[in-house]
Amino acid sequence: MVMEKAKALFESQDGSAAPTLSIADNTGILNVLVACGFAKSNGDARKLITNNGVSINNEVLKDPALVVSFAQFGGEFLLRKGKKQFINIRISE
Repeated sequence: MVMEKAKALFESQDGSAAPTLSIADNTGILNVLVACGFAKSNGDARKLITNNGVSINNEVLKDPALVVSFAQFGGEFLLRKGKKQFINIRISE
């Protein structure tokens, strides 16, 4: 079952099989990347973004100063690092 979920996630890039992390409203994207384990520090997160290694809902993220808000993303979005690391981010109001 785990292999099936992993295969579905990586082949179709379907985020429904990805784990979910809840964050507070108006959280900086650097803090989100550290909280979900995609980066070890804010500096590492900033490098990932400047090297086009992070995308939100399949759009490459270019602004390391982005503040994630409920109003902007409708409460949930898919965060991706590279090609194979995905996580659903749920924003609490």
